[in-house]
Amino acid sequence: DLHEEISPVESILYKLRKKIGAIPSIPFITAGTLSRKLAAGAEGVVVDVKWGKGSFIKSAEDAKQLARSITRVGRTLKRRCVALVTDVNQPLGSCVGASLEIKEAIELLKGEGPEDLQELVMKLGMEIVRLAGVAGSTLSAKQTVRKHLEDGTALEKFKEVIEYQGGNSKVIDDPEKLPTAKHTKKLPAPKRGYVHTIDAGQLARGVQILAHGDGKKFDPASGVDGLCKVGTQMKQGEPLMIIHYNDEKRLNAAMEYFKASYRLAPKRPNPAPLVVERVA
Repeated sequence: DLHEEISPVESILYKLRKKIGAIPSIPFITAGTLSRKLAAGAEGVVVDVKWGKGSFIKSAEDAKQLARSITRVGRTLKRRCVALVTDVNQPLGSCVGASLEIKEAIELLKGEGPEDLQELVMKLGMEIVRLAGVAGSTLSAKQTVRKHLEDGTALEKFKEVIEYQGGNSKVIDDPEKLPTAKHTKKLPAPKRGYVHTIDAGQLARGVQILAHGDGKKFDPASGVDGLCKVGTQMKQGEPLMIIHYNDEKRLNAAMEYFKASYRLAPKRPNPAPLVVERVA
């Protein structure tokens, strides 16, 4: 792999972290996050530090400490560095799964896609163009990112990345060429109410079972989409999500995780901010 050539120490440190149970270690994560980027020659770095049930960092405070650690070490090494601490208790976007997420990414790079995903990409993109000196003000940065999303240059850059890594960039122009599952199944809401919480970890585990099963061949077409987000009002029987699958046995094993991922309540919850803190 190319990253092995760029920063061989990163893989060594990660294997060590696994052996000693230090995957959540802030110093180790800081080293792993920055080593490859700095070795590749980055003069500025923007990092999305996620916390919540969909991350191995479970508390916002731990995520803030990691963000401060990354930016502090970056400054020590004379690099411009910004970190955004973001909430991933519920999934970002409206789907989970390899093929489905690529389709969603293509929509996003056309200036479309789910609002929360658009919001985060816009904020991260604004930080990048300001760090690079392309834009001086917040308004100018927003206009620059929006322009590249709407005029197709962001999508063209995605094609270049795919081609560089040996992939087939033709799928960008025709997403139907991506793997598609043979079957779909709706997960109905068990009662009326508002979506109060979504456990992104449980959801991810269900998708992992659909995609990998008991360790057999990876199924990139499997996953879930049409996710009803926190705050959505539901009637009993309305679909909380649509499950895409090819293997009935894997589906049956994954269903308990999908059902456990949603909690409904009588009152609409207060919306949580997507970006919790900016650290620079």
